[in-house]
Amino acid sequence: MFPSRRMQLFLTALAVLFLPAIVSFAGTGGTELNSLYAEIAGWVTGAPGKILAAALFVCAVYCVCCCSYTMAIVAFVLTVTLTIIPNIVNTRFTGLF
Repeated sequence: MFPSRRMQLFLTALAVLFLPAIVSFAGTGGTELNSLYAEIAGWVTGAPGKILAAALFVCAVYCVCCCSYTMAIVAFVLTVTLTIIPNIVNTRFTGLF
C-alpha cells in the first residue's frame, strides 16, 4: 500500500532536485495578476468601496450609540483601512516610497 523506504527516499531526492528549477520560473513575467489587481483596485476606489466605507462608518457610529465600543473600533479601523489600502498598494507597486 505504501511505497517502500527506498522509493520514498528516491521520490524525496527527485523532488529536492527538481523543485528549485520549477520554483525559479514562478512569476517571472509580472503580468499574471495585473487584471485581478486592476479589478480589485477598481472596486475599492470606485462606488462599491465608497459604499462599503460609508456603511462601515455608519456601523461605527451606531455601535458608539449602543455602547459597543469594541465593535465601533473594529468598524472604524476597517473604514480607514478600506480608504487607505489602494494608496499603499499603488505606492508599493510603483516603488515611490
